[in-house]
Amino acid sequence: MRNGGSRSTRFAPAVIRTPLVDNMPEKQVRYMTDKIPMKRCGTLEEAANIAAYYRVAL
Repeated sequence: MRNGGSRSTRFAPAVIRTPLVDNMPEKQVRYMTDKIPMKRCGTLEEAANIAAYYRVAL
């Protein structure tokens, strides 16, 4: 623990499928997802599950 006993965990999801991404040209979304090993956008549910896991695990 650092800084007086508080802990911090960070995660940086890549591209998450949101209305903002849905309104982007498909070519731009493909450019971003081509750099991701799974070659797809993440979902809000997946990001929420990661956050919930870290909250419980730590």
